[in-house]
Amino acid sequence: MPELPEQRQLIGEFNIEFLHRVYRTTAILAVLGGLLIAERFGLSAAIGWGLGVSLHLGSMVSVEWSVRRLLVPGQRSLRMLSLISAAKLVLVITLLAAAALAALRGLLSPFWLLAGFVLPHAVMLLKLLGQRVLLLTGAAGAPVRPPAAGRRGSDRPKVEE
Repeated sequence: MPELPEQRQLIGEFNIEFLHRVYRTTAILAVLGGLLIAERFGLSAAIGWGLGVSLHLGSMVSVEWSVRRLLVPGQRSLRMLSLISAAKLVLVITLLAAAALAALRGLLSPFWLLAGFVLPHAVMLLKLLGQRVLLLTGAAGAPVRPPAAGRRGSDRPKVEE
């Protein structure tokens, strides 16, 4: 594995493929969790769970899309980014207002809405921690010492003895 800069070693490699793995894992967990929640806690809990996950994933995807399409060096896309952000804000406020009305009528559980909203964060955190553990343990399972800042080493991390 090529040597990474010190900052990237601390937080793990964060790239578009990483985000797509988070989306995929979150979607799988959301469906499986939704089925289990519906069975154990009822349909209103599952609807809250699904709406929470959908709101957060939709927000993450829209931010990724905006950054990839609109924050391009050499282009002045601030106006379009502002318009998209405002439209997203109106959409999220509308969905949350609808969710509040549905919660008042007993159609969804606000607790499970919050739990669903947290799921993508939990998936991302666990994936980053997993990358860090793999980086620190290396292939042999022994603890690996990250190279000193500014020092170029070999392609393989140094293993402590």
